[in-house]
Amino acid sequence: MNYQVTRLLRRFNSSSSTTANAGESLASLVAKLRKETGAPIGKARTLLTQHNNNYAAALAALRDSSATVSEKMLARTAAEGLVAAFTAASVNSTPPKSSFAGIVEINCESDFVARAADFATLVDAVRPRIAADRVSLLPLESKKSDEAHTFFHNVPSETLAAWSAAPPISEQVAATIAKLGENIRVRRAILSSSFAEDSIVYGAYAHGGSGAASPLCGKIAAIVALRVSPTTTAIETSDALNKLARQIAQQVVGFSPTHVHQVAGVDNESILYLQPFLAGGGTVAEVLQEFGKVNSVNVEVLEFQRVVVGEGIIIEKKDFRDEVFAQLQR
Repeated sequence: MNYQVTRLLRRFNSSSSTTANAGESLASLVAKLRKETGAPIGKARTLLTQHNNNYAAALAALRDSSATVSEKMLARTAAEGLVAAFTAASVNSTPPKSSFAGIVEINCESDFVARAADFATLVDAVRPRIAADRVSLLPLESKKSDEAHTFFHNVPSETLAAWSAAPPISEQVAATIAKLGENIRVRRAILSSSFAEDSIVYGAYAHGGSGAASPLCGKIAAIVALRVSPTTTAIETSDALNKLARQIAQQVVGFSPTHVHQVAGVDNESILYLQPFLAGGGTVAEVLQEFGKVNSVNVEVLEFQRVVVGEGIIIEKKDFRDEVFAQLQR
């Protein structure tokens, strides 16, 4: 995977160009170099000044430095970033034919880059693409409908790596790495089962996104699967049910339950149905029961997934003095 991204970075930084016309101002050359490579304005200006406004020479120097930096960059730990949740409604401009949900995590190295508009743009590009490709990404067992199935599945790491290393995602990731100067990767994805079941309604919620982040993007995200019976078109598409599904996902983000129903040895605080509902009205179980009475249906939570950016990533702690010394040796 790192080899493929490195190759793409080199290709991205070695796109075709021509020598600048004589007499072009430094400002126009800087703008041209930045447009072609995504280089920071300071670096573009410095390289052009060093090479007496020779555009071709500055571009060649930038390519050489980018190739070297990219190899080192891909070895660095990326534990910051965003998690982006989605449902069929959130990624479709027209009413979807089927119901689905998912979460994708994209990592970078710093919170500063995680809040950048360019990083948010990358996340916005990856999310609908992974939703569109969800069936091919899911393991075979997720496509079978039976009584024992689960509703959410982790995309196998090898499958996700191959998917993110192929165009157009690979090119978008490489372009963002070149522009922001940090290691960036599509780390993991969780998708709902692909078999059709009309009675399933999904909800999604995310918290902790920056101003640049789109809705359903943040540091923590959750998706939930609700079963409604009996199922009718009216209840499936009702604003009240979609709101309830979203609130349950918000509950999962905020209250961090570990189980839907009571389990021996697990504290009540970790049981979703026993938690006080965030919007009031009793426990989650009582709110679901009341919703069912009002709408003449039965609603139950089947499963949920909660994802936190960077969880499980081991970050190497370095001594500050060693870091300063290493910088001085460069």
